[in-house]
Amino acid sequence: MTYAGLHYYCKRCLAGLMRNEDHLRALYDAWVRRDRDDGGRRAFLNRINSPEKFSRWDIFERDGWVCQICHELVDETMDGHKPLGPTLDHIIPVSRGGTHTWDNVQLAHRRCNSRKGARAKAGPSS
Repeated sequence: MTYAGLHYYCKRCLAGLMRNEDHLRALYDAWVRRDRDDGGRRAFLNRINSPEKFSRWDIFERDGWVCQICHELVDETMDGHKPLGPTLDHIIPVSRGGTHTWDNVQLAHRRCNSRKGARAKAGPSS
């Protein structure tokens, strides 16, 4: 069940509503209010615009647990909120027109990802 506005919907019903623009706008408004701390608009747009379904763990495994910015190992057991914890980095940032697709995301330490910011390319962090 998924919460949307004042109602809970099963995934099948929610998929049907997503095709209707008015319901889509209502769901977006509900998610922005509910997920403000989890990315809000960006998280919502990634959910509906990403044709590829993958998890961050799929990307971490694909990259062999190596930060793609500094090329050092990332500890699998570390919390993602720690400076050396694993995060998803958009090679071309979403704010610069990048997409949330398999080819545009990579594993990065939180520290490296923060230093990179919204730049499209980054060298090794120091």
